[in-house]
Amino acid sequence: MTPQSPVVAEPSVWRSRSFQLLWAARTVSLTGSAVTLVVLPILVFQRTGSPLIANLTTVRTAYLVMAAVALVAASGAWLSPLRRSSATLTPGDTPV
Repeated sequence: MTPQSPVVAEPSVWRSRSFQLLWAARTVSLTGSAVTLVVLPILVFQRTGSPLIANLTTVRTAYLVMAAVALVAASGAWLSPLRRSSATLTPGDTPV
């Protein structure tokens, strides 16, 4: 019989304060987004009385979020090949 090495359990990720804060922040963010998707059309409909405007507002909000994410992704792909020093602005720099 050969002695087996003891199995060392890794610490749970739930014990990490950083992970707990990340998880809580993500939960709050998702909850806020879900509430916005429900409440925004209701609020616009109450203010305007038009289901068309309420729907267009909701659709426009969704497209603005997707456009912002796409813009960030595209700018990262555009800036990636550049040297870091040329892509970094300091307080004394003036953008062209």
